[in-house]
Amino acid sequence: MGAGNYRYVMAFDFDGETVSEPVLELWDNSDLNSIDNVSLGSGIASSSWFRGLATTAGLPGDSWIGSRLAGSSEGYFLWLNNEAGALESADTLYCQFKCVIPSTQVDAGVSVPVMAIKYATV
Repeated sequence: MGAGNYRYVMAFDFDGETVSEPVLELWDNSDLNSIDNVSLGSGIASSSWFRGLATTAGLPGDSWIGSRLAGSSEGYFLWLNNEAGALESADTLYCQFKCVIPSTQVDAGVSVPVMAIKYATV
């Protein structure tokens, strides 16, 4: 993980078809209903420290930025199949992931986001 130009950083194996495209979401609780943690933007998804980029189709590039990840609002989750839709058969999807802590951050603490992969099945 991190800013490197790596393709197979995180892998998600699916043993069959899906009805919807799998997405990666980050939350601060197992109920998947809150992004109040400071690392997830203190309720403002566009301020999340976490970024991701689907790499199923290829390398992310040397200077990839990725999308901020926090909750399920449009633009703040990651389409794992590059927005190509549902899986027609078993497949492995890949992504690159990083956490960029702002230099202005002064409070110490623990941040343990809940990563959720959501998709619908047949």
